[in-house]
Amino acid sequence: LITAHPMEKGTWNDWFWSWFGYKKFDRYECISVARQGLIRMNKVRSKRINEFIILDKEITELLQNGKEALAMVKAEYILFQTGQLDLYPIIGSYFELILSRSQLIEIQSLCPDELREAIHTIIYLSPRISAISELRKMAMALSPKYDSVFFNRALHNEDSVVPEDVLDKLQQPHPLEVLEYLQNLHPTEEREEKIATIKSQVFYSLINLT
Repeated sequence: LITAHPMEKGTWNDWFWSWFGYKKFDRYECISVARQGLIRMNKVRSKRINEFIILDKEITELLQNGKEALAMVKAEYILFQTGQLDLYPIIGSYFELILSRSQLIEIQSLCPDELREAIHTIIYLSPRISAISELRKMAMALSPKYDSVFFNRALHNEDSVVPEDVLDKLQQPHPLEVLEYLQNLHPTEEREEKIATIKSQVFYSLINLT
């Protein structure tokens, strides 16, 4: 339900590599895709917020009926999707940067230093955030400009260009976060004790590492 989209044989990744050498770079395509992406993020954000309101009600009902395991699955989904929503302002800033610097991309043979983070991160996120299809489209639009080695390294963040906060938001939520989310919706003494136990374990683990 919440796992990232894999880059395996048979996925869009195979089709993606087939584009190299068959298409010319068009900066106006990048401009169009970036504008569409900004619009889509606003739509997806509104849709997700409404979805979360409905799920919160479902989770509360599940907890009231003693179905905590299923409630945890739904809460984990909310927290994971919330993390992705937190990335939208960052992605938006990358799209804005490409809008204003598309001509620079066109005239320079190598990736401009000021766009390195934006382009690397967009390529990295393209198979990992399916809700924003413009990430994939932007990667495709940029594919005629840079070689397959550049794209492969960006897809796997081999040069550690993607910011740590972006990587963190793509991680599945910690069980403690899920329990605290449930506790805020429907407090119980048993869950509070479980939260306290996990926090103690984490605290002592950190002490042992120092």
